[in-house]
Amino acid sequence: MGRVGALSPALFALRSIMPLGGGVLNVYFGSCVALLLLWTMRVATNDQLTFHLLGLTAITLMFGWSLTVILAAIVLSGVTLNNAGSWELFAINALTTSAIPASLTMASLVIVRSLLPKNFFLSMCWSMVFSPQVWPR
Repeated sequence: MGRVGALSPALFALRSIMPLGGGVLNVYFGSCVALLLLWTMRVATNDQLTFHLLGLTAITLMFGWSLTVILAAIVLSGVTLNNAGSWELFAINALTTSAIPASLTMASLVIVRSLLPKNFFLSMCWSMVFSPQVWPR
């Protein structure tokens, strides 16, 4: 009951923020598991290729900034529980791996929607390409 009791405030906050209809919660937690698996993989082809920021960019475009930060905090706590990180640096890791990239993605989406023509394909492609390039890892 200790671990479930610790997660209950986060689940209550998530339930109050997110609509539960239409299977949106299933997609949200499915993307949480996918991002957790993506962040625990240690595949490095070179130093410039980062996988987790691209995953976070897609989740930001799917759910918005606030739900992305909550999801990234859940995923980062799972990665930290898996002994891949330290609890002392949790706040700095959460800031650098979730809040700043999600903010850059939302800022690039606003810029692209205001400057480019009204086309869903253009706005998603430019947002997916531009924002991971700005934040170096």
